[in-house]
Amino acid sequence: MRRAAVAMGLILAIGIVQVTPAWAADRTGKSVLGTPYTWTTPATSGFNINYNLPPNTPLTPRGVCTRDLNTYCETLLVEFHNPLTAEEIEDGKTKRTANAILTASWTKTDFPNDFDLYLYESDASGTQGAFIASDHRNYEAVIQSVGRPVVTTVEKPSVYVLLHVVYFSVVDTAYNGTATLSGSITT
Repeated sequence: MRRAAVAMGLILAIGIVQVTPAWAADRTGKSVLGTPYTWTTPATSGFNINYNLPPNTPLTPRGVCTRDLNTYCETLLVEFHNPLTAEEIEDGKTKRTANAILTASWTKTDFPNDFDLYLYESDASGTQGAFIASDHRNYEAVIQSVGRPVVTTVEKPSVYVLLHVVYFSVVDTAYNGTATLSGSITT
């Protein structure tokens, strides 16, 4: 509730902010063991304070992700590719498990910027699946991260996730993103 009040006060204090989409399509990337996928966004403003409202709240519907000021959010499809090697398959191994971490970080400014991350299951076409995890700490943070174990098999050498980077209360700020796959165990 405090975050919503702060964000609404900031919106009223700075007036109407024009948001111009900096890119036409959502981002896609691929992370393999030891090689992270990284990206940097242009400076943008957004006030998507309704993204995580309780169901049936009579404001903007929850989970809305657009390029409009009040629902600004970036959607990122990430492929975590971690196939078994021919040698592992020959040795009877059937799966690999690794840790997938997605992070957004930004520079602290006079304005208390607040990005939130929401992670969902997905497929190669970017379909939003079941909710996995979120990080929506308060505006004092300058880094947010979400993660999950990723299990790949011979038949399924990649796992896809969809990340919503919600501009909860952000004024003219860019963020740096990283998708990392580490700590692979073969069984």
